[in-house]
Amino acid sequence: LIDFLEAAVSSTPGKIAIVDDRFGAVTYRTLQDRVWQLAMALHQRGIGSGDCFIIALPNWQQAPTIMLALGYLGAIGVHMPVLGREHEFEGVLRVTGARGIVVPTRYHGYNYVPMIDSIALAHEALELKVAVELGNPLPGWIDFEALLEETHTAVPNREWRPGADEVTSVLFTSGSSGDPKGVIHSANTLGACNTTLAPIYGFGPDSVIFMAASLGFSGGLIHGPRLAIYLGAT
Repeated sequence: LIDFLEAAVSSTPGKIAIVDDRFGAVTYRTLQDRVWQLAMALHQRGIGSGDCFIIALPNWQQAPTIMLALGYLGAIGVHMPVLGREHEFEGVLRVTGARGIVVPTRYHGYNYVPMIDSIALAHEALELKVAVELGNPLPGWIDFEALLEETHTAVPNREWRPGADEVTSVLFTSGSSGDPKGVIHSANTLGACNTTLAPIYGFGPDSVIFMAASLGFSGGLIHGPRLAIYLGAT
């Protein structure tokens, strides 16, 4: 997917890539700059090839930003619905051995920080805890924007990029009918959903993709930001 991001930046750098009613819109150039910066910050924090990183965010621009940053490192984005609670998060942490996690500080009146802290002690692999809109610094946590500002070095090393058949994502079910189940994907398996769907509906670079489903679900992630970036659309 990062190849399609770079192609869009090369051809239409000023085009709007993401429209986020909470944090605003970003162009393809701005998106790439933030992705590169975040990738280098994560690399400096020890995140690299094969490491699992849980992404449990609402449909905010930070979700595709960190997804793409992990892609530059060969790390694995573990996507789960943001409305999960202790049972769901503990299960995903146990199954994946994730080294990092990003959540909202608060969402729909629920505070995620103490919830994650209550289960993190049992998972020694979890080293990096990131929260969006953290506000006051908390022990063991870093704000998303503060993490991004930790580095201003340039382009991630191309040798870190994974092959198209290497594992890049794990998508978890909601757990509404049992324990959440993870489905392993490569760039090729995810991309196949985009390459088959786009021509059926006539989607192209001038399309605007509205995604109401949670980006923590496969449908929201694959047919939302991934499809838009694949097309160079919005």
